[in-house]
Amino acid sequence: MRNFGPLLIGATVMVFIEVALSSCGVKPVPGVKPGSCLRETPVVEPGASATFAEAALVKVRNLEPLDAKTGYFEFDNECLALDGGKVTAVARHQDRVLVRYEPPKKKFYGVCPAGTLFFVKAADFAAMDERYRANVAGLEAERQLVERLLAGQPPAP
Repeated sequence: MRNFGPLLIGATVMVFIEVALSSCGVKPVPGVKPGSCLRETPVVEPGASATFAEAALVKVRNLEPLDAKTGYFEFDNECLALDGGKVTAVARHQDRVLVRYEPPKKKFYGVCPAGTLFFVKAADFAAMDERYRANVAGLEAERQLVERLLAGQPPAP
């Protein structure tokens, strides 16, 4: 069995939004050909990184098996990508981005090991950091509510 080493990405983090404008009541923009209504298409460049927003079961796309200390993950196996993990864009194909995953410090059985490759939608990748921050804020509010309730205090308005 060959050892699968880490993928090195040396590109600068870049996430671009391409905007196509038209004559749908939108003011023309120099260099943009009119003809269709406003449409946003996330273009994720290799090397872009984001924080994985929500835990999800993903399909492994590594060509060589990954050693997870609790077993091996092979191509098309499923593993759990945890929220808080980092994903780095490796390549894109149409509306999908092939990402390399680095798990957070949490350790659970079945968690995707470092270096796991899987696909995410480009639109999901572009919104990950914002969704992750919102999730963290929501968890903190929930923690404060539980603390107040356990202390016998009414919930804050």
